[in-house]
Amino acid sequence: MSDKVEVISNQWGGDGHSTGYLTRAQLKQKLIELKPKATEELLKSDHTQINITRHQHARLIEIIENLEKLSPDVDDNDQRLIFWFDN
Repeated sequence: MSDKVEVISNQWGGDGHSTGYLTRAQLKQKLIELKPKATEELLKSDHTQINITRHQHARLIEIIENLEKLSPDVDDNDQRLIFWFDN
């Protein structure tokens, strides 16, 4: 983890734990994996069905686009989305 992210994580004290990251390349791979199921949900959609995969797919597109806007000249394998969990 970078020094900057470590400082932010440490601000959470004991709640800033279980850190992880995904590269932009990994996020794009997940997008490919979700697409068939998201399309299937769209085709079979009715008013009673919860379309979780479609929502995840749409949010992932938004996240990837925002990451690309932040660092358009950075290789997909060199940009990371860092996360951690708290209680």
